[in-house]
Amino acid sequence: MKTKVFLLTVTLLVSFFYAASLKAFDSEERVLIILDLSKSMNESLQTNETKIEVAKKAVTDVISSLPDDTSIGLRVYGHKSGFLGMNQCSKTELIAPIKPYNKETILDKVKDLEPNGVTPIAYSLKKAIGDFKGFEGSKRIVLISDGLETCNGDPCSFAKRLRSEGLNIKIDVISFGKNIKNFSIDSQLQCIALATQGQFSRAETHIDLVKAINNSVRVDKQIHWTIKPNY
Repeated sequence: MKTKVFLLTVTLLVSFFYAASLKAFDSEERVLIILDLSKSMNESLQTNETKIEVAKKAVTDVISSLPDDTSIGLRVYGHKSGFLGMNQCSKTELIAPIKPYNKETILDKVKDLEPNGVTPIAYSLKKAIGDFKGFEGSKRIVLISDGLETCNGDPCSFAKRLRSEGLNIKIDVISFGKNIKNFSIDSQLQCIALATQGQFSRAETHIDLVKAINNSVRVDKQIHWTIKPNY
């Protein structure tokens, strides 16, 4: 009798940790931050800091606080103007791939980022979809932008197409700066989020931006442990 009880207890424990590990794996969400490095990010805020200074600090603060095994990456656009201003609308780059234990790479890359180009949001989102290639489960893009698409792309239509095609990628959009008074900017950025069932938020300060990014990269990270007896 004691042997049976012991074996049942061991089975329950093994099943518990197996089920818990599966639940933890299933709940993991891959996250890609896309940071706007268009020239307008050189503009100053009311604090006399530039938008890019505040954005880099906010991204650094959030990334530093994440668990080391968070699957996260960083893509930028507008960081290059192209040769004599040519091909600016294709200047987007994955500077840190989506993977765990990636914090130090991202933090190192963020230090040297400088605004220099235009705003190819639609093209950057299209490229970002490929950054998730090979990943199962939920995926999230966190787009930080201070303005509209400037490359004749239509990010709103692109986001709607993603949803219609059944791709499991949500796009959270953070409108950075005083865009609340600009209906065109606010409308386009809101549409991207709504079309993919993502979150939309506005940020005018460092604290606002940290909260907004943090809300996105930590969403769906709660793990619910369950016991599934294997007998």
